[in-house]
Amino acid sequence: LGRVALGAVLLAIGWAMSRWWLTDLRERLAAWLLMFSSGVGFLISPWLAPAQLFNRAAGYRWPVDLWLPWSSPVLSLGQSPHLVASWLLLVSVLVGAVAAAERRRWRWAWLSGFGAAVLVNFHPYHGPTVIAVAAVWLLLEWAASRRAPRAQLAFLLPLAAGSLLSLSYHVWLIAASPVLAARSVQNFTRLPAWPLVIAGLGAVTLLALPGIRRRWGDSRGRLSLAWV
Repeated sequence: LGRVALGAVLLAIGWAMSRWWLTDLRERLAAWLLMFSSGVGFLISPWLAPAQLFNRAAGYRWPVDLWLPWSSPVLSLGQSPHLVASWLLLVSVLVGAVAAAERRRWRWAWLSGFGAAVLVNFHPYHGPTVIAVAAVWLLLEWAASRRAPRAQLAFLLPLAAGSLLSLSYHVWLIAASPVLAARSVQNFTRLPAWPLVIAGLGAVTLLALPGIRRRWGDSRGRLSLAWV
């Protein structure tokens, strides 16, 4: 029940994000439907060797859309509720923080920071992703406007603070508890060879760069590039 409820919220957030990103209704619908897309792993799997588990880390030598829940929202929707919640928070905090910087809304900025703290608290490996995407977006804004984005930086500070707070807590936990340190090893997942990763992402890989090039002229399009 929790997975279904969170899945409905994730789909609603995805539609709201497509409305924020795009103006044309057909483009919005196409972007939203990508949440139900996956890669082409199932098409090429008959010609691949059977899936092999890595010896020293979690993961398989197999297209990622066939086993890695984080490879696409639709795969996470069929797994544990916390994976759906992770997608929901990851999308919300990044888009929310950039929207806060764009529209000068401090409430959105603080909500994004709180959401980042919650996200990184149960999925600490998303912390570097959140901070890196925000940092690269600021650099792209700097390059596009040729001036330091000081105003935008201020609205992203709650996002960074929330992520770093939960990361620091996680580091303290694994340093203080050998049991939790051993348990955290399960968060390390090895990826297969890059052709299997690209096959797992499917058409999104091929269409991402042309789409970003088309939207380079605005900050929302540059967020897409930062995310890639």
